[in-house]
Amino acid sequence: EIGFEKENLLLINRSDLLKERIDAFKEQIEQNANVIVAANANSIPSTEYSDNAHWLEGWNRDEIFTLASSRVSYDFDQAMGLEMVSGRFFSRDMPSDSSGVVINEAAVSALGLEEPLNNRFMEPGEDGEEDQFSPIIGVVKDYHFASLQSEIAPMAMHFMPGNYEGYITIRLGNGNQAETLTFLENTWNEFI
Repeated sequence: EIGFEKENLLLINRSDLLKERIDAFKEQIEQNANVIVAANANSIPSTEYSDNAHWLEGWNRDEIFTLASSRVSYDFDQAMGLEMVSGRFFSRDMPSDSSGVVINEAAVSALGLEEPLNNRFMEPGEDGEEDQFSPIIGVVKDYHFASLQSEIAPMAMHFMPGNYEGYITIRLGNGNQAETLTFLENTWNEFI
């Protein structure tokens, strides 16, 4: 089991070409009855994820844990068909979610978290700056984001405001795929 729904999933590379118009593009394509939801991310399964240092609140600054990390937009969980184990994914209704983190079950296990939603990651401030905190707002069921032959590693998803180089993930319905692809291509060409 790969842990996400690969059927009816369309990926568009180079979402950065849309620049600040990415949200307008996603809204436009979601007007099509066969487009269920669209999201964007800087990494998708089988692509490279950044390994970033994470500290849990209360840890010493030399107690660093490295997690595979990605930046994702709202609705990435729905577009990929991910399953939440606890908590929630990033929500437009919760403005504070923009500083939150969603981790996978492997991260919960590796970090030894009994109550993950009661923990925060800390980013130490530099040169007198205050430390920054990111609460764990959700835990997603493990899914293969690297090779299917490798064990699922601990990972963290951070909210992506705006548009970084990466991908648009589009969950399609069961309607006419050829018409939908033509619509998506035409809409893409209008925006870039």
